[in-house]
Amino acid sequence: MARGGPARRLTLALPSRGLVRRGRLFLHGDAHVPRRAALPALRALLAARALPLPLPRALADDATLALLHAWYAAGYVVVARRVVA
Repeated sequence: MARGGPARRLTLALPSRGLVRRGRLFLHGDAHVPRRAALPALRALLAARALPLPLPRALADDATLALLHAWYAAGYVVVARRVVA
């Protein structure tokens, strides 16, 4: 990333809502059981509504990336740019 350039992040789309209960993540009424290692980062995504890119290593497994891609394709998450001074 260039100094002073735009920083990218993965953000929840405005109408997206989710929660985590007993190791399950619920987003738009759909239940997902992510890997235990991915759960803290996904919980942080729901709480902060954004994660900086590149994604944490805990989200780099094939199943979690497929889940994030499905959410992206459905419009639940977007890649946003924000200007960093």
